Amino acid sequence: MAFAWPSYTFGVYGDSYQYYVPAGLKYVSGGLPSSINPEHPPLAKYIIGFFALYLGGPVAGTILFSTLTAGLSFLLSRKLTNDGAWAMVAVWLMAFDQVNILISADPMLEIFMLFFALLGVYCTLNATRPFHFVVAGLMLGFAVACKWSGLSFVLGVLLFLIINHKYLMGLLASTTAFAAYLLSYAVLIIEKGFGTFFELQIWMLSFMRSTHPVPNDLLLRICSWVIFHATTFAWVLGYDPSLHPEAFLFLGAHFISFVNEINPMITLLFFPVLLWLAHSYWSHRQGVVELMLFVLVTAAVGELAFVRTEPWLYSPLDAVVSIIAPAMLLALVNKGPIHRVSVYIVLGLVAAWPLIHVFLHFLGAFVF
Repeated sequence: MAFAWPSYTFGVYGDSYQYYVPAGLKYVSGGLPSSINPEHPPLAKYIIGFFALYLGGPVAGTILFSTLTAGLSFLLSRKLTNDGAWAMVAVWLMAFDQVNILISADPMLEIFMLFFALLGVYCTLNATRPFHFVVAGLMLGFAVACKWSGLSFVLGVLLFLIINHKYLMGLLASTTAFAAYLLSYAVLIIEKGFGTFFELQIWMLSFMRSTHPVPNDLLLRICSWVIFHATTFAWVLGYDPSLHPEAFLFLGAHFISFVNEINPMITLLFFPVLLWLAHSYWSHRQGVVELMLFVLVTAAVGELAFVRTEPWLYSPLDAVVSIIAPAMLLALVNKGPIHRVSVYIVLGLVAAWPLIHVFLHFLGAFVF
């Protein structure tokens, strides 16, 4: 059988230039959000279009927002670790995360959503006055206005505020978030009215359900999600057997490994991070630990709701895991020399995974 170079690449994702860039250009030129690519909220496409027209191209916006997102990841991780050096591990993890590279290299909607979502979470952690919660809600609303997956961060923040009996602040933040979402459709609402806006939202929901099918069997959906984060194997509708000899059948569905699309050293951190964070919450009940636990859980639920094969859909959970993991790894380092060496090996493997993947591919080609 002829040898094929492994598909672990940093290539261009077609939809960004086929749909998002043209939509953004039309929006900033006066077009309505309902006129092109209406299936996603418009804010990220407005930003993409603005950079494309006036600031050096759409990728310039992606680079700027991915850099700012890395900075926010550092700040949030420092809240958990109280250590600047270890907070940089969050940036390290994201730098070698194939999913994060994918959404940062091209004008994808996810990186803009992540920036506003993480900024909203950071504002919530630092909020001491009602105005601060207004700002947090505004950022979270902008996240949803970039892509609906930002809703998981909104729910995480609201759960945190409700559990801490900050009902008024929760109402203030959620109301502001909704207003921010409406603001992204201001041109459409002014020209066509609220009726058209609500009809569009219903159509978007229907479109997403029809074009993003998930297993109807709830058990299969849950198992697929658990298996993915435990092994990197995920449920797929179909696959090429010649490219995926590792495929197997479970509960009547096909599963293939996604090591070509992700960095498994990060994906496999989810369950250890969840268990460590839950233990830390019950032991200390610190505000930052509590908020990040809720955000982690709601991001996981959001991913579970859309069990799919597109790697960028894993970006919200990957980002949250990368932010929390340094605190867990630091706690392990402080347990002794054996744990310390293990942590450094893991961090080394994160960076070395692309090379390891190529080596394993070569080895498999020669063996089989």
